[in-house]
Order: sequence, then structure tokens, then C-alpha cells
Amino acid sequence: MILSESTELIKQVLPKRWQRLLAFGLLWSVIGLLSAVHWWYFPPGINPYTWWHLVIMKLFIWYSWGIFTLLILSIANRFQISRPVKLWNIISLLLSSLIIISGYLLLYTYLIILGTNSSHIPDVFENMGQFVMSRHSSFYYLAFWATVAFENSVAFYNRYHEQTMKQSELKTKLANAQLE
Repeated sequence: MILSESTELIKQVLPKRWQRLLAFGLLWSVIGLLSAVHWWYFPPGINPYTWWHLVIMKLFIWYSWGIFTLLILSIANRFQISRPVKLWNIISLLLSSLIIISGYLLLYTYLIILGTNSSHIPDVFENMGQFVMSRHSSFYYLAFWATVAFENSVAFYNRYHEQTMKQSELKTKLANAQLE
């Protein structure tokens, strides 16, 4: 079963499973560390975490997003935006974006609350949820649609490449037939 066009492309570049897992881990580790540095230095004065606590929390958050990205790639592959445009695919992607991003932001909220060692999760969940939604929802919706665009671009390139190869084969067969 093909998860997505993008993952198939990655399999061609990194044929071994351990290479793909290592690349996946390194990518999201670097992003997680950059995010931790960002939180550590900006905005100053409101960071309730120790450095290592922050790094671990941000790594969990970004590894989670990495897994959600694989889900988004799979959905984008299933409901591709191509010609002719299928209304059902657009509706499916819109609903998927709402469900996936809402689910991720709930997980994000929960991870932040766990990171603050709050023993009263229900008491702070609403306030933290509002904070996360107001500060992060736009970014993750944009990331969702950028991932969809990337997957569709790879699929478009693959279709174009296949067409070019078929045309080349047909020209070769025509040339051979003419020579015979």
C-alpha cells in the first residue's frame, strides 16, 4: 500500500528503512531543538521550564507533529487536487484539516500542561487550550495545506514524468517500426 507519493520518493532516495527513520528523527529533532531555543529566548521572563525540560517537551511536540505529517501526506494522496477538480476531494481535505489540526492542538495543549507538571489538568486545560488555539492554530493550518501542496506537487511531477517516459517509449517504438 502506498502511503503517499512523497514517501515513495523518499524511499527511492533513502532505500533502507533505518535511513528513513534516522532522517525522520533528525529532521524533527532539529526542528524541536530550534523551537526550544526560540521558547527559551523569546519572549523573555515567562518561561516556566528548565532548559532540558523544555527540550524534551518540544521534542515530544515536534515528533508528534511529524507523525501527524505522515497522516496528512496519506490523506493528501488519497484526496488529490487534480484536474478535473473533484468537489468531494476538496471537502474531504477541508474536513480533514479541521479534524487533524484540532486533534493535534488538543494533544499540543495536553503536552504543554504535562510539561508544567500541573496536577490540576482540567482546571488549566481551557485557558491553555485558548492560548494554544490563539497562538498556534494558523501556523498548523498553513502547515497542513503546505503539506497537501507538497504531496500534490510530487504527484503531479510523477504523473508528468510517467507521461514523458511513455511518450519517449512511443517515439522509440515508432522509430523502430519505421526502420523495419
